[in-house]
Parts: sequence; C-alpha cells; structure tokens
Amino acid sequence: MSACAQFRGDVLIVESEYDELTPHPVTVNHIAAFTKARSLTHRTISNADHGLSRETDQRAYTTVLMSWLTEMVLGARGDAVAPEVPSADKDR
Repeated sequence: MSACAQFRGDVLIVESEYDELTPHPVTVNHIAAFTKARSLTHRTISNADHGLSRETDQRAYTTVLMSWLTEMVLGARGDAVAPEVPSADKDR
C-alpha cells in the first residue's frame, strides 16, 4: 500500500456491490491508502459480482470507466463538465 500512499495522480476505484472476492473493507482500505492522490473517485456497480458476469454489469463498468476518463480529460483541458454517470452507479 505504500505505492498508493505516494501516488499523486487521479484514482478510480470501482467496486462490485456483491463482490465475493474483494470484501468492502478491502475497498475502504484502498480508498484510505491514496492519501496524496490528486483526485479519488469511487463507484459501486449495483448488483454486480466480482467478475462482472452479467452483460449489464460489464456495460455499467464500461460506462463508469469512460465517464471517468472523459471527466479527467476534460478537466485537464479545462473544458465543460463530463456527462453524468448513470444512476445505477453511486459516488462514495
């Protein structure tokens, strides 16, 4: 986790609501470890398992990732605000 503590970039952590391999407390620990990050975004994909086994979960992940990347690029350029992430994903 020391690498996380030294990281100064932008961080996206995506959590599956019903992850059987990575419990929520582990995600919380990862979030807490990024003490020097420029920004940290945490999203939870509702009803998803660790492997994103349903196609809808895979699409939700892609949407979260693309929205975050767009926000990071637009923010770096100083452009308009990125599109909102679908309501199935939650900010934490």
